Amino acid sequence: SNWHTLMLKYLFRYAKESGMKVVMSPSNSTRCIDDDTDGFTLLANGMADGAILLENVHSDPRAVYFREHNIPYVMFGEPDDDETYAVSLDNYQVGYKGGEYLTGCRYRNIAFLVGEAKFLSTQNRIKGFEDSVKGKEGKYRVYSGVNSIQLAYEKANELLAEGNVDAFFISGDERALGVYQAIHEHGLRIPEDIAVLGVDNIPIGKYYYPRISTIDQNFEQLAKAGLDQLVDDILSTGTSIYFQEADSLGHALGIDKFRLNRLRNNKGGRIFLEWLIFEKGLGKVIKDDVIAWFSKCKINPTELSFILDRMSPEQIKNYLEKQAEESEK
Repeated sequence: SNWHTLMLKYLFRYAKESGMKVVMSPSNSTRCIDDDTDGFTLLANGMADGAILLENVHSDPRAVYFREHNIPYVMFGEPDDDETYAVSLDNYQVGYKGGEYLTGCRYRNIAFLVGEAKFLSTQNRIKGFEDSVKGKEGKYRVYSGVNSIQLAYEKANELLAEGNVDAFFISGDERALGVYQAIHEHGLRIPEDIAVLGVDNIPIGKYYYPRISTIDQNFEQLAKAGLDQLVDDILSTGTSIYFQEADSLGHALGIDKFRLNRLRNNKGGRIFLEWLIFEKGLGKVIKDDVIAWFSKCKINPTELSFILDRMSPEQIKNYLEKQAEESEK
C-alpha cells in the first residue's frame, strides 16, 4: 500500500543517514516460524541484528520471540502490552476525531470503512469512532475487512445503492479512491452530496478531485525532527509514544513550538517531554536544568503528583538534592 511505501521510504532514508543496512522482507505473524522465506528466519538464524515490524497482531509470536532472545526491535503500530517497543498514532483518537468531525458537520448516516479487525490499530480506531457517536442521533456503521481499493469500491457501491449514507470515513486515503469512483458512478458530488474523510494524508491525495479531507499521520515530520533520544527511549524502556492528529510536530506531541525547540536543544527524551507537557498545563515555565535533572533521575511528573500542588518542581529538586547530600554524610 501507499502507507507502507511511505514508511519504508522514511525508514530507508534514516537508515542510510545513520549508516545502517536494512533488508526488506515479507513476514506473516501466523506463519513466520515454519516459513523459511519469511524475514523472521534472518533473525532466528543470527543473520540480522534487529527488526522493524510495520504492524502486529495480538500476542504477535515474532515480538514474543524477539523479547525472549533479546533481539532489538521496533514495531510501527498499536502495542497490546507494556513490553512491546512501539511507535504509533493514537489510533483511538484517529477514530474518535473522525467521528467527532463528521457528526459536528451534521452528518447522520456515516459508514466507517476499516481494514482487518485482527489488527490492534483497527480495533482502537473502531472503539474511538463508536465512542464519538455514542448517544448521537443517526445511523453509524462500521465495516471491517475493507483492506483494498476494490473492496472499498464494492462496499461503497453497495451502500450508495441502498441510499442511506451521507458520509464515508475511510481508514486509509488509498482505499478512498475506490469510494470516490463509486460516488462518481452514482452521479453524486463530493462534498455537495456526500462527504469523504480519509486517514494518512498520503502525497497522492492532493491529486484526488476534489482533494481529499484527511487525518495526517505526521511520520515524515517525526523523521525530520531529529528526536533521536525519543527513539533511544523506545528501544531501551519499551515506552510507546503516541502522536495525535495535529498541524505540527509540537502539537502532535502535546507541546508547542517553544517547548519543541527546548526538547531538541536539550536532546530530551520521554521524561523531558512529559515535564514539558506538564509545564504547558501548569502555565508556568520550569527551568531546563530542573527538567534535565528530573530526566537524569528518571522522575516524571506523575510520580510527584502528591506534592506538586504544594511545592514547585525547583523546590522539590532542591529538597531531594539536599536529602541526598545528608544521606551521604
